[in-house]
Amino acid sequence: MSYFLTRNTKLETEELRDIKRNMDQFVKQKLERLKEIFQSMGKVLVAFSGGVDSTFLLRVAKDTLGED
Repeated sequence: MSYFLTRNTKLETEELRDIKRNMDQFVKQKLERLKEIFQSMGKVLVAFSGGVDSTFLLRVAKDTLGED
């Protein structure tokens, strides 16, 4: 059985896979919820600072609603 070692704690590989799978599902659910919110609004104005958060928000808004 293979293990991942971190700070003297052994985690089984299968446990790590489960954690990643759960995180992936969590992120997908949050993204879908964000898209639903944008769709319900119809039009949005995104204040864009150039940082990671506003860049991500702008991209999702554009992908969901289009440029106009």
